[in-house]
Amino acid sequence: RQRVQVSCFEEFIVALPSSHILEAFDRIAEPIFGQIEVLQGQNESLSQARDLLLPRLMNGEVEV
Repeated sequence: RQRVQVSCFEEFIVALPSSHILEAFDRIAEPIFGQIEVLQGQNESLSQARDLLLPRLMNGEVEV
């Protein structure tokens, strides 16, 4: 398995977008990242509900 030598990155050039492009990206991406946070919170809540209810369901304490 070959690896890239660290010295290859000493002169590695990365193109930087203009501030106009960065601002446009931010306008598009910010609401998406906000939605990701909301969905992660909902996922956590649903996981907690599952962990609470599943054992009760399996023991017959909760009817479907």
